[in-house]
Order: sequence, then structure tokens, then C-alpha cells
Amino acid sequence: MATYFLATCRPHWAMTLAVCSSVLAGMSGCTRVAEQSKESPQAAAPVAAPSTGETPVAVAPAADQTPAKRTLAEILEGVDDGVVYITAKDALRRDIGFGSGFVIDRSGLVATNYHVLESAVTATVQLRNGDNLQIAGVRAWDADHDLAIVQLQNPPETLEAFELALPRDLVQGEELVAIGHPSGFKYTVTTGIVSAVRTAAELPEEYRHTLGSDENTLWVQTSAAISSGSSGGPLMTLDGAVVAVNTWVGAGQNLSFAVHVKHLLDLRSKLDAELRPLPMPGSGVLTEPEIAGIYEKNQSELMQVYQDARRQSSPERAQQIVLENYPVPRYAEKLLDIAERNRGTNKGFEALYAVGAISAKGNGKLTRFRLRAARELLQDYVEFPRVGDALRQLRMTHAAEIFELLEAVRARHSDPNHRALATMCLADSLSADPLGSILYAPEIERLIATTLEQYPQARWGRSNWPAEQANKRLFAFRHLTAGRRPPEIVGQQADGRPLRLSEFQGKVVVLDFWADWCPYCREMYRPTRELVDRLKEQPFAFLGINADPPQTVQQLIDEKVVTWPNWVDGPEGPIARDWQVDTYPTTFVIDDQGFIRYRDLRGPILEQIVAAMLGARSLTLPRDLLPAGSEWKYEDGEADLGVAWRAPDFHDSAWSGGSAPLGYGMERLATVVRQSTRPTLYLRRSFEVPDPAKVQDLLLEVWYDDAVAIFLNGHRIASEHLPDAFTASTLAMEPVVHHGLNQSTIPVDPGLLRTGRNVLAVEVHQAQPAGVDLRFDLAVSANGLPLIQRAVVGDDPFARQHAMLLLSELGRVPEDCVAPLKQVVRDEAPLLQLAAATALLKSHPAVESELKIPRTADADLLALRQAAAANIRTHVWRTLRKPGRPHSAYRDADVVLTATQLLDPNLPPGVRPLAQLRMGRTAEALKTAGSFLRFQHHPVELACVCLARSATGDFAAAQRALDQLDEILNKPEYLELEEINDLLKECEAAVAEAPADALSVLN
Repeated sequence: MATYFLATCRPHWAMTLAVCSSVLAGMSGCTRVAEQSKESPQAAAPVAAPSTGETPVAVAPAADQTPAKRTLAEILEGVDDGVVYITAKDALRRDIGFGSGFVIDRSGLVATNYHVLESAVTATVQLRNGDNLQIAGVRAWDADHDLAIVQLQNPPETLEAFELALPRDLVQGEELVAIGHPSGFKYTVTTGIVSAVRTAAELPEEYRHTLGSDENTLWVQTSAAISSGSSGGPLMTLDGAVVAVNTWVGAGQNLSFAVHVKHLLDLRSKLDAELRPLPMPGSGVLTEPEIAGIYEKNQSELMQVYQDARRQSSPERAQQIVLENYPVPRYAEKLLDIAERNRGTNKGFEALYAVGAISAKGNGKLTRFRLRAARELLQDYVEFPRVGDALRQLRMTHAAEIFELLEAVRARHSDPNHRALATMCLADSLSADPLGSILYAPEIERLIATTLEQYPQARWGRSNWPAEQANKRLFAFRHLTAGRRPPEIVGQQADGRPLRLSEFQGKVVVLDFWADWCPYCREMYRPTRELVDRLKEQPFAFLGINADPPQTVQQLIDEKVVTWPNWVDGPEGPIARDWQVDTYPTTFVIDDQGFIRYRDLRGPILEQIVAAMLGARSLTLPRDLLPAGSEWKYEDGEADLGVAWRAPDFHDSAWSGGSAPLGYGMERLATVVRQSTRPTLYLRRSFEVPDPAKVQDLLLEVWYDDAVAIFLNGHRIASEHLPDAFTASTLAMEPVVHHGLNQSTIPVDPGLLRTGRNVLAVEVHQAQPAGVDLRFDLAVSANGLPLIQRAVVGDDPFARQHAMLLLSELGRVPEDCVAPLKQVVRDEAPLLQLAAATALLKSHPAVESELKIPRTADADLLALRQAAAANIRTHVWRTLRKPGRPHSAYRDADVVLTATQLLDPNLPPGVRPLAQLRMGRTAEALKTAGSFLRFQHHPVELACVCLARSATGDFAAAQRALDQLDEILNKPEYLELEEINDLLKECEAAVAEAPADALSVLN
């Protein structure tokens, strides 16, 4: 049930302040002590505009005309009806928050905090005499300084306006008076002094981060008591002039802050002539009662479903509860129907916006609703004033419909804030696919740069979201994703000793962001101690980044609960913020070359990955015929060289030369080659073999990005990620998915060797015509197989694991290794079981009936087996979903599927019939797919039936399967459309090839 239930905690620094509304109320996790005075929430409808005339605002005398101080009673008597109690309401007319405000003009202008009304659809004010007035709309707002000026509807003539003090230097210790409605205690008066006047840049980091205000914002710190409900009220001197607007309180005593009146005066000078009705721009609230009601019902039912699921005794039953009662598809259909009946209206827009909101967080099976919403938004709402609210909900879906909508908003919307938002959302959407950050790396980086260059001041709601997001994404894209080198960490341990990440260069490193207050982190204490102890002699380091105070960490170290080094990041979390960590625990796995390999691994799977990475260091093939890092001749021009260059006697003296690794766009390259518009780099290298008869086995190791074809003495010996037939312009079938590099170990027939000079010719292909990066290196070993075989039965657990992975890749298992590998299949961890079973099935297929993986009732082990099998099947799916690969690639995929079936017998056939189909075993594929289809329809099996029937000429049956495939793709319980898009197109093309007489029957 990990798909459904969150098992992380939010760090303290993410919840440092309590501001004067419920803006932070939606955050979950362990909150830190800190209160503020905020009051807002959700949604409502506009009202008629009032008269526009207003009298000049009262302004206090300049500093050299200081009036005599008045008593507190005199001050309050003069502003009896000047302080108002503000109630924010949602679309269903419910009270969702409250705050304070004060009249600054007798025509009905009221100043308050932006956040008081941020989520309001309508709002009312109550005067001291009990009269209630409607807020007609907003005349000016400034989210950076948390201010808003609103217009009252039909204001009475008895209103009293406050004087706004001219900007001056407040004197520390000067007496102040605050008026507001703390915690609902209306018209409360408190007194205090000016404790300090600070810019936002001078506040502690935790407050700066949470407030997000402009660094030049002036804050008046006062000892006058304010709390939740005081937001938006006046802070005055004893001459009765307002010097600041009460806004927030910090953690601790007498830490009250009010935004300086200079910012209110600036805003007052920028009043809009046109009244803008609530809600606030960019707030994202629903204003239509029917839509808000449907949204609320969905959320309520969804919460109940999850609560019911949590009470179940098994993950299987919990998942069944969720699948049977999941409300989102039902309400999404209802909203789409409303949108269709109200096209071009605000109600129609909000229905589509709500579809995106309720389907944004869930599994990929909800994608079809988001895509339908996107299509209708593209048709009717590209230039709609609030379309940006919907874009943010749809942005994490990777689909052509989303791209088209975002591009249209970028090109056609009149508001630069919307264009900036759409630009950044497009970058998010392109990278939402697991391969997106690799496939679309240049475009993503260009979009991020465009946001920063063209829209540095763009806003959304109360924040500079597009630029802030762009800065974060650019840093993460360059430093925090797989295949990138992470930023340095410099800090102190609990005892004050310094610690740097770079000290551990050359080791496999696990970075763990954690806190003792997080229960999921505490669950990791014991297994982490065991892992650290078990690997203490290995080139490995487990390093923590802790969010607790230093004394907490030190106590855990003294009690030997924690036995690994830790940076003390503290509750403010500067390291966590730099690494963009917002949940605990978060882990990063870094390889011995200093590159990030994985994120968010825990438990047994983390231990297995670490063991595999260490194992890769424990077993090195001889590489005696050709070492890695050798000199190569290469041609990086634009010409297509055909095939003649592969011949051993081809003259390459005019080619350039350089040491491997060769490439561009990556770190640690010995030779940088030219980035060509042609997707192919040609390379040649010769090596000597004095006596080929002494070479019993020949192993080739190759590291490349994205695809490679290798020829030895003119014979093709390998092609990886290329179709069976290819030319110089052929693109790689799959881009590099992990760490920016593919690695393969390939067995080669020693009979291809010649006495003396032997020649390797290599083509490296990119997945794009002008790829952003390329890397290549190659090594050749003679008689390396015995070394691998000895490691399988040896005592080094890491070399043993690496050896089994190599054997599974090579598919060559000698007889003396068969029994040890069978034992591994029975007793070892799931990843090793898969490797051993795959190796045996490739080289000794007859042993399949002897391979048994014991059943288990251990839920954790079962989950790990299922995760390992699912992970492997995902990689196999990437191979099978495209036709045209070499037969050996499909054969290997079929063997791996057999191994995963051993690991988890309950797995459905899944893509197995597709593997059989790719190998030309049509009848077998039909039988496998058909047996599964008797119980339920599954799109991959249906696609297999369609392709198999087409191959046998039964186009009527093929068409029926295609019709069923189209039908079930609209149901949420199956694979989402984009996952099988290539396969669907292949089916459509196969049926379209039906001869004319068959087509007439179909019609």
C-alpha cells in the first residue's frame, strides 16, 4: 500500500511560522512551535462594485510637527468605527477565516493583510456597532508585503478613518498600541514598545524562508501582544497615527511583527480605478458553489476510503478497498459533464480545474481525466483570466495534450504572469516522465532559462512562483538528479568537528536526511547500525544530515543508537533546503565516482543496491587484450561513412585520435569530441593477439551513451539499443535511463580472433539527432570467465554478487556453478535470486523445472520480491514495446520474465506473450494471452492478440481485439494510455495493412 499512504515526515523548517490565517493549515507532518495571526481559506462569488469616489486619506503630520501624545482612551474614541472584524467565506458561504482591518478612507477603503483574504471568495466586515458590510472587491494588493486594500459596499457616513504616519525612523523603546481581534476576542487593545525595525534580509533564515517576502520589506518588531486574528489590524504610536500593520508572530515570547506603513502608503498610491472582485488573483480557490461542493464530496469520500483501507489486516485487502471505492473517477466524470454543458463560462472552467485538482495526486490511471480536461481547456480557455490555476494542477502529467495546452498559453495569453507560469509548467511536464529529464534535457533547461531571463518578476498568487521554481529546478536539474555530481556539503558534527562530503570521494556513500522526531527515521536506526557494521571494511560511508538540535544528536551518539557520522543541520535546515528536501527520511546514493545514482531508497532494497555497487568494485576482469582508457581513432564529422570503414584494412590515418573515455557534455572525459548534428560517432582501435588458440573465452566490456554497435574484424559482434537493421542516421531506440551511462559485458566468439592484429570498429548512436551528451569506453579480456566462476563459489560476498550479475548477463554458466546458483535461487535475497535464475535459464534452460523459490508469509520479504520483479519487468517492457530489435534481445527478455515468474508466481502473464510474439512464436503468444483474457481484459494481452491475429491473416479477430483495446483504455483500472502508446500505434498499423477484401468484411 505504499502507493497510497505517505511514509515520510515534513521537516520543521517548512512550518516555522504561524501567519494570520490558515495558509499553513494544509501542511501535514510534525510542526514546530511558532504561531502567527493568519486567517483565510477558500472560495466565493463576486458582488457589485460600489461608488468610486473617496476622500483623501488622512496622513499624520511630518516628524518635525510632532503632535502632543494622547491618552489611550482618547485614541480609541477617535477611531471607534475605524477597526473592522473581517470574515472570509468560501464558495459555499461558510466562514473559513477571520482577521482584522482598519479604515483608511471614509469612502470605504479598508487596509488589511493580503493573507487574510487570500482564500476568500466573499468576505464581510463587522463594525464596532455590530453593523455588517459586504466587501465589494479589491482596489490594490501587494503580496510581497502582505497588504491589501479593499472597498466596502455601501459604507456608512459614520466611518472613522485612521491617520497613516509619514515614513520616519521609529525610535527603539517608543510606545505603541495594537488593535485587533486575537483568537476572535473582538476589539482587543494591547500596548508595547518598538523592539526593533528590521528588513526581511535581517531576519533569521527560518523566518525569511517561510515568509518569502521581498528582502527590503521593513518589519516593525513590537512587544505589543498580537496573535491569530490580529492580522491586518493597526499598530499606532500614542499620537494615534498608524506606523505598521500587524502581520505575524514568531516562535517565542513577545516576537510580534507588523509590516511598516511605508509599504501601505506605496500601495495606497497605486489604487486600481477598476474594482476587482474576490477571490485574489492566483489564489486558486473555487468560486462556483456546485463545483466546490463536488470537490469537497470527493475529498471527504477519499479520506474515508483511505481510513477504511488503513484498518485492514493485509495490504492486499487494503488495496482492494481502495480500488473498489475510489471516488475520483466518478466525480471526475461528473465534473467533465458539467464542463461540457457550461463551455466558455467560469463554471465550465472551474469544473475542468477541479478535474485536474482531484486527479493530480493519484496513480497514472487517472491520466485520461487530466487529458480530457486539457483538451477542453485548449479549446475554450487558453486566454481565460484564471487558466493558470488549472495549469498548475496539470503540469506534472507528461502527455502531448498537456504540451499543446501549455504552448498555446505561452503564445496567446495577454498576461505575462500566465506566460511565465506556462513556461515553467511546460518544463515540469516534460520532465514528469521518468525518462523526461534525459530525453528533453536541452528543452527543459532552455525553458527554465527563459523563465529566469524573460519573466524574473512574474508572480502567481502571493509568490514569485515561476522564477522561484525556475531557480530551484535549474539547481536540482544540474546537481540533484541521477547522473549529476551533487553540491559539496560543509558543516559540523554534534561535537563541533568539521565534516565535508568530499572527504568520502572514492567510496559508495549513502546520504540520509533524518530527524529523531520522525517515526520513519527512527525505524531505520537498527538496520542502519547493522549495515554500517557489516560494511565497515568496505569503501562505504553512511552519512546523516540531522534536523534536530546538536544535543539530541549527541545523546543518540552517546547511547550508540546512531553509529555513523552526521552533519547537524538543525531545525532551520540550511543543508536540507539546499538539497530541496521537504520530507524525512530522504536518501541519496552516490557512487565511488561522486555521481548521484539513486534517491529515496530504504530498507532491504537500499542494502542490495549498495551491495551491488560495492560488488562492482570487488571483481575486475583482466582487460589484458585492451584496457579501458585506451587510445582510439575517431571520426566526428557530418559525413555518413557507410559500411566500408568497418573493414580491418580500412585506412583511418586521417582520423583524429584520443584516449577513452571519449565524448562530450559529461564530466571526466579524457577526450572531448565534436558535437555533431549526425547522431553517430565512429571509432576504431586495433589490438594484438599472438596466439588466438590460447583464448578460451573472450569478454568485452563497453560503457556508452545511448546505443552502440561493435564489429570485430568486420563481423558484427554486438548491438545495444539499436534495431536489427540500422544505418548511420538511426537513432537509439531508448535513451540512457540511469547515471547517464549504459554498461554491458558481452561474450564474443574467440574464433573471430586473428593471429596478430585485430580491429574493433564501433558506432555510438544518440537518441536524438544532436544529443546533449555522449560517452564511450571499451575493454577486452581474454579468459575472464574462470575468474567469474571462482567468484561465484568464493567467500567475498560482493565479488560473488557481481559475478552472478555478470553470469546472468553473459548467459554462460559452467557445470561446476550450476549447483551453487540453484542454492542462491532457493536461499538468497530477491535480486540475487533473479540474477542466478536468469543465468541458469539462459545457459541451462532444462533446469527450469528444478528452480523453486520457497513461498513466504513474511510481508516484507514478499513486498521486496514483488518490487524486484516489478522493477525488472519494467526494464523488460522497455525492450519489448518496440519491434525491430535483434532476436537475441527478445530472447533474453523472455528468459528474464521466466525468472520473475519464479520470484512471484502470482504475477499475471503481463508482457510475456509480447516477448513470444517478438520472437515469432505467434501460436504460443496467442495461447498465453488468451488464457489470461479468459479472466479479465488487459491491454498488453489484447494488443498481443491483435498483432498475432494480424500476422496470421485473421484481420476480423484483430479488429475485434483493437476495438476492445480502445474501449478498456478509458477505464481507470488499467494501464494509462501513454504507457502503451507505441504498442497501440503498432496495432493500428497492423490492422490498417489488411487487404481490400478483408477490409470490406470489416466494414
